[in-house]
Amino acid sequence: MKFIFRAALCLLLSHVGAGAASAESAVSYPLSIEDDMGRVVSFPASPARVVSVGPSTTEMLFAIGVADRLVGIDRFSNYPPETEDVEKVGGLVDPSIERIVGLRPDVVFMRDLSVQHVERLDALGLRTVVVGSRDVAGVYGSLKLLGWIMDAREEAEAVAAVMRDRLARIARVVEDVPVESRPSVFYELGHEPLYTAGPGSFVHEAIALAGGVNAAADVPSAWSSFSVESLLSRDPDIILVTVEESLDAIREGRRAGWRALRAVKTGRVYLIDGDAMNRPGPRLADAVDSLARLLYPDLFPEEEDHHAGADARE
Repeated sequence: MKFIFRAALCLLLSHVGAGAASAESAVSYPLSIEDDMGRVVSFPASPARVVSVGPSTTEMLFAIGVADRLVGIDRFSNYPPETEDVEKVGGLVDPSIERIVGLRPDVVFMRDLSVQHVERLDALGLRTVVVGSRDVAGVYGSLKLLGWIMDAREEAEAVAAVMRDRLARIARVVEDVPVESRPSVFYELGHEPLYTAGPGSFVHEAIALAGGVNAAADVPSAWSSFSVESLLSRDPDIILVTVEESLDAIREGRRAGWRALRAVKTGRVYLIDGDAMNRPGPRLADAVDSLARLLYPDLFPEEEDHHAGADARE
C-alpha cells in the first residue's frame, strides 16, 4: 500500500512516550492516499460521515474505534452486533446508489467486486476508496490505510499488532509438527455445487497458518468448484463446513459417498464461523486460532483459549 502525503511523515510510535506518541500519531491533512485500485484519493479532513460497502472493512472500522462515524453499511455487515443499528445500503454487488448519495458521506469504502459502482459514485462527486485485502498481509495494509484516512493510526497499529502476536504464537506452537504429519483439511465454501477455497485465498493461507494442509491446494483458482470424486480421492483428515445444514446432512449420511470419507468416519467434521474465516479482517486471527485448536487439541490447552468470535462445533 503506497501513501502520498502533503505533510511530513510522522515517526513510528513503538519507541516513544505516551504523550509524544499521541501527538505523532495524529494525521496531518490535507492527505492523499493510493487505494487498492491504484487511484489517488485526497482528503481535506478526517471523514466524519462514512459508508462501508464490505463486511471486512466494516469490522476493521469497528475494531479501530471509529464506528460512530458510520452512517451506512452493506446488508452483509453483521459483526459486531452493533451493526444492526446502522442503516443498510444494499449488497456488495448491488448497493443502492441513491441511498448512499442520500447519506451525504465524506467517503465510501468499497470492495473491489464492482468497479462500475465505484465509477458511478465518483461521477456523482462522492469520494470513494477501494479496500481489497486478499490475504493476511493485505489485512495489515487495509488497517494501515483506514488508520491514516480516519486519523486512527495508533488504534489501527494496535489491532494489527494483536493479530501479528496471535498468529506468531500459533506459528510457534505448530512449527515443530512434521509436514508429513500435518492433517489435510477440506473447506466447504458451498454445496450443490461443491465449492472450496484454493491457493490465493485467505482461507488457504489460514489453513496453512493453523498447521494444516489444504486438500484443495491444486485447484486452479482462489475460489473453485470441486467434485465429490476429487474429494473422495483426497480423503481429507478434517472437513470444515460453515452452515449447520451441511453438518447435519453429513452426519446423517444424506450425501452420497461421503460416509466413506476418513473425516466422517472419525467424527472430524466441524462447523466453524464462516464469516470469521471468509472475511479478510481482524477476526481472521480468531479463525486461525480456532482451526489450530481443532487440528491440534493436545497442543492448545483449553484454558489458554483466548479467541473470540470464531466458535467451532463438531
